[in-house]
Amino acid sequence: MVDIAPILSPIIENVAPLPKIPGMYSDAFEASADLVRGRQVLLVDDVCTTGATLESCGIALQKAGAVSVWAITLAR
Repeated sequence: MVDIAPILSPIIENVAPLPKIPGMYSDAFEASADLVRGRQVLLVDDVCTTGATLESCGIALQKAGAVSVWAITLAR
């Protein structure tokens, strides 16, 4: 059985300006530990260009205690 958490508040937030250099997004996002700790998380994004945003979001989710992080995009 899949436990799907309702989205009542933002799970991940942009907390710093995004740099123009790919791969430099490491501190740009923070995730809510209360909402992700011990959970599997699926990130959904419209477009993946370099993957830097998805990677940074994934790192933030793992730091907040997510068990695993998966991503799906609609276009590359």
